[in-house]
Amino acid sequence: LKYFTSIPRFKDNMERESRYRGYYWTYGGRKVPFVEKVPIFNHLIQGSQADYIKLCIVNLSQMGYKIYNVVHDEIIIYVDKVLESKAIADIKDVMENTISLGKIQIKADVKAVSNWGDK
Repeated sequence: LKYFTSIPRFKDNMERESRYRGYYWTYGGRKVPFVEKVPIFNHLIQGSQADYIKLCIVNLSQMGYKIYNVVHDEIIIYVDKVLESKAIADIKDVMENTISLGKIQIKADVKAVSNWGDK
């Protein structure tokens, strides 16, 4: 934590404000009720990541890609071999540019494999 000294302060402030208001907002704009036994900071991070993946899925679907499965932070899409290069570029662009985190740059690894287990 020596490089991220503001994280404990952010976490404490976020938990205190959530307890006071009775809710908190994910970075995707979802209002989540405060529950005493839930680890709020962890829930904020995971809930925000879920919002982000959902936005990526929506954007990719609007581009015509058919989403077959989502596992945590992996989106599985089947494409014809002929369209593979374009699909990789499109998916990488969507994954890296759907949201802005200010100075933090999102990096996505996009691969084409014959079987999901090949990774």
